[in-house]
Amino acid sequence: QPFQCHRRPQRAAMAAAFERLFLDADQINLSEVSRAQLLEPFFSRWKRANVELMVFTAGQASQASAELERAGLMPYVEEVISTSVPKYYATKGARLLTGLKVDGWVPRDQIVADSSPTAIQSVWLDEVGEPRRCTLAHTFRFVGSQRGISEEELRYLDRFLFESTGMATRHINLFQHQRMLMVDTMDSASKALVDSLPPPAQKGVLLGFSDTELRANLLGRPDLSALLGVAPVKAEELAQPSASPGSAAPLAGRAP
Repeated sequence: QPFQCHRRPQRAAMAAAFERLFLDADQINLSEVSRAQLLEPFFSRWKRANVELMVFTAGQASQASAELERAGLMPYVEEVISTSVPKYYATKGARLLTGLKVDGWVPRDQIVADSSPTAIQSVWLDEVGEPRRCTLAHTFRFVGSQRGISEEELRYLDRFLFESTGMATRHINLFQHQRMLMVDTMDSASKALVDSLPPPAQKGVLLGFSDTELRANLLGRPDLSALLGVAPVKAEELAQPSASPGSAAPLAGRAP
């Protein structure tokens, strides 16, 4: 049977705007005791708001669950999902597609938060790079580090979880520019592709876009404009007047 990408079943009013949040175990990163202390207030708040926290792992789900249990965080987790055992999924998007078809995961009810441009791309594109029939989730792309998602990034993610949305999925990207954490409110598969490359290759890809594509990729990304040595693109400069306005602004002071 054909599946509906944006049909949401009726449910009771909730404090949060979303039902489901996907995080990666590596970005939770419980290698230090202080990480659990940082994460617990956020996880607890999301649990109280009826947000299902789903944790992706590339390894055994039982191992990731045990780490969360030792840290006292497993009570806040709805499910730990392995992308390799018992079935292998080439991308997180492939697992989300199964969730849509089998478990009824409605794309506009869920957010994928990830620091990997490739993982975020898979929400839009299938395993051969073709556009999916529908975008599989809202996305929240963050910088991340070896220590995992930071407190500042968690605060902005928390804000996003409690912002109301329309029918269309929203796509946020936090990025570093001029020593500031900034936010692009119009992230895309092509921007994620550019960010997955080293700067010299980024420039070549950007210059290979058509004028319209280039403006769309520079919108909200002063760092990419600076890479090309051009002025930042404003929303009204896009060729298609119906495009939603985008913005990029320093993050400081914007998150709760």
